[in-house]
Amino acid sequence: MAVRLGLLKQCLHDPERHPVECTQRDALLTFYYAAGGPNWDTMAGQGTTIWDPTTYPCSNSHPWVGIQCTFTNQVVSFHKNYQVVSSIDINGATLLGTFYVLSGTMPAELGSISTLTSLQLENSRVSGTLPTELSNLNKLDNLAIWGNKITGY
Repeated sequence: MAVRLGLLKQCLHDPERHPVECTQRDALLTFYYAAGGPNWDTMAGQGTTIWDPTTYPCSNSHPWVGIQCTFTNQVVSFHKNYQVVSSIDINGATLLGTFYVLSGTMPAELGSISTLTSLQLENSRVSGTLPTELSNLNKLDNLAIWGNKITGY
C-alpha cells in the first residue's frame, strides 16, 4: 500500500502528467493488486511485466497489456492531447496468450475511470459484489463480467 501511495504522489507531482493519468493508473493498480496481479507476472515468465507500476497504462514505450487508450484531443492547462484509458479487456483472463487466474475483488476505484467505454473481465474468477461506483461510468457501453463469482451490488 505504501508503494502505491508513493507512486501516486510521485505521479501527481510530475509536471509531464495530467492528474487524470495519475488517477487512472492508481485505480488500475488497485485492481491489479486486488486481483492477484503480481502472480500474472510470475505466470508470464521470462521477466515479463504485465502492468509495470512504474510506468503509465497508456505509455508508448511500455503499454499495459489488456488496456486500450485513446487521446483526449483537448488541451487542459499545459497538458496537450494526453491519453486516457478507454477499455480494460482481460477477456477469459488471457494476457499475452497465456491463461491467467485472476482472484480477488473488483475494487470501487474502477468507477473513477470516467473515460472507460468497455470493461471485459469475463471468465476471470473475480469475486465479491459489483461495486456501486461502477454506476459513475457514464461512457461505459460494454460490460462483460459473466463467468465470475460476482454477486449483486
